[in-house]
Amino acid sequence: MAKTEKSVPMQSTAAERVSYGLYFLGQNIFFMLLTYFMLPFCTDIGIPATVVGTILLAVRIFDAANDPVFGSIVDRSHLKSGKFIPWLRLSLIGIPVFTVLLFATPAMLPQAMKIAWAAAAYTLWSMSYTVCDVPVFGIITALTSESHERTTLISIGRVCAMLGGLLAMVTLPIVRQAIGGWFPTTAALSVIAFITMAPLCFIAKERVPPPPSQGEITAKALFTFVFKNKYLLIFYGAMILAQGCNIANSLGMYIARYNLQAEPLMALLSLLSFIPGVLMGALIPVITKRIDKYAVLMVCIVGTIALNTIAYFVGYSNLTLFMALLFIKNITFGGIQMFLFMFTPDFAEYGMYKTGTSAFGVSFSIQTFSVKFMGAVSGALAAAGLSLIGFVEGEGAAQGAEFAGSLWTLSFVVPTAALVLAAFVFLTYRLRDKHVAVMARCNRGEINREEAERLIGAKL
Repeated sequence: MAKTEKSVPMQSTAAERVSYGLYFLGQNIFFMLLTYFMLPFCTDIGIPATVVGTILLAVRIFDAANDPVFGSIVDRSHLKSGKFIPWLRLSLIGIPVFTVLLFATPAMLPQAMKIAWAAAAYTLWSMSYTVCDVPVFGIITALTSESHERTTLISIGRVCAMLGGLLAMVTLPIVRQAIGGWFPTTAALSVIAFITMAPLCFIAKERVPPPPSQGEITAKALFTFVFKNKYLLIFYGAMILAQGCNIANSLGMYIARYNLQAEPLMALLSLLSFIPGVLMGALIPVITKRIDKYAVLMVCIVGTIALNTIAYFVGYSNLTLFMALLFIKNITFGGIQMFLFMFTPDFAEYGMYKTGTSAFGVSFSIQTFSVKFMGAVSGALAAAGLSLIGFVEGEGAAQGAEFAGSLWTLSFVVPTAALVLAAFVFLTYRLRDKHVAVMARCNRGEINREEAERLIGAKL
């Protein structure tokens, strides 16, 4: 669907936009270290995959469930230095400390102590991550009131997040053994991440006050805001299904070790996964100026299903062909990952339009809840899948003759089947960019409700 939009001046400064991107670069280094390397680290030091999967699932579900609670705290907070910035500053301490603590788990400890150490460090890390995740997404609503500028900021953040993820995913498998193993590598990456996250905490200015709520933000109002927000529920329900079953990334190091026979090749797999995502991050703001982002999302979903299927049957014996298909597939898959973060401002506007409650923090907390829940499910499913196909724990342990083939099937069939189901859920999503633009105007008091309903036309 074609659309046009007037060019308006940016409300955020260039320094804010750069620091916003840098924050995500560092944040995603931490996220990738814990999401994709905790499982191989723990199995390398002898913790069974099923135990790691249980820790991942239990801690992340508990932590994810806290996100809406923390979102309501953010919505109710009126701290002197702002609604979002104080929380970002607080997270600068906890996240690096507990990341380093986790990867310092000694392999020589008794099994029960190793499990307790890893579980405690991971729990504290997850709680620290919650403190930054809702505010860093919510702060775009305080930096600017313009819808397309918010999309641009999210795109900058997503591109830089992918670069941070790429840095972690490429660096660790290449240098892990060269500089002494897991601990020095993750400690060095943690220092880099801390340095890049710090500027936003001191440069950003919260210049746009939140829209005034038409009612008191009570627990009942927040509950109503979420459960009357049907498009939020549809969108994140479908995304949880699709991304929660995306176990290929969690299995990346195992695929490099046992299918491709070289752990450092994971760096190449990561490059071929992240570079297309970065390209999509740069293109999506341009594309969505002319085409509704829902239509682009659906093209990305269908394309990923088709390319996943082709890559599975082509296999990995021809490395060059496999790498080429992986690159092409990750163009469309990168689009899906970008859009995971681009619809939430729409749900915040829709929820306020429907309920009269301004609860932007809760909207973004549902986003962070969903992302964490996806990570918990995908990590647990990957661990359960490894156990199911007979994985033997311990760095350098020999695997069964059928292991490599079973691993390949597991890493493609589960994610593709989930994407097919998610595509059918997305067919019920009817909220479009033009509708959100009208709702935002109504929420800001620029037009009345009757005029908004006339402009929207369709019953949403």
